[in-house]
Order: sequence, then C-alpha cells, then structure tokens
Amino acid sequence: MSIQDPKLAEVWPQYAPDLPADLNRQYLYANIIYQFHWTSLQLGNYSDNEVTSTLRYLFTSPLMRGYWHAAAQARRSLSPGSAEYMFTQRVDAICREYDTDTTAPKHATGEGTSLSE
Repeated sequence: MSIQDPKLAEVWPQYAPDLPADLNRQYLYANIIYQFHWTSLQLGNYSDNEVTSTLRYLFTSPLMRGYWHAAAQARRSLSPGSAEYMFTQRVDAICREYDTDTTAPKHATGEGTSLSE
C-alpha cells in the first residue's frame, strides 16, 4: 500500500536523505522483492539454489543494487550469525559481483559496505 500512497510511505524510514519520492517507491518495491525471496527460502518454497539464481538475475538491475546499498544501515541491526545475517552476506557478495564504478547509482549513500568485510 505504501508504494501507491506517499502518506503511507512516510511511515517507513527513508533509505537515504533527500531520496526522490519515485525512487523511494522503487526501493520500497525492491524491499518487497527481497523479503519475498528471504521468506520463500525460510518457508522452503524455493531451494537455496533457486533463490540464489533469482537474486543473481535481480541484482543485474542498478535499481536493485541501489536499494541494497541504501538499505545497508537497516541490515546492521541483524544479529551476526543469525540465518538472515548469513543470507544478507551472501546477497552482499552477489551485489558486489555486479557493482562497478560506472553502474553505481548516483544516489548511492556510501553505505554499501558489505557486512562480511
């Protein structure tokens, strides 16, 4: 609902200061995609290989990588060693595979440091 309603979107913390509303909406959608894959893996709806393969495809998108970098601050609250923390480290590695200076989004917050580094 928050993707379609800017007032509801205000409930969620901004991914980055001064992020344009349209880009914030895209990041909210990217978060839904990420959460879907994480939940699907936890529920056993998809195998680890299926989720990894799909994430490799999704992270070819500069917008998906931009979201991942912008959401780094939120991931810092995860408990090291927890299942989700370990999963985010794998996603960090996938993101790094596609990151290059020429494809990095202009709005990147500089918080793209991997949790595994």
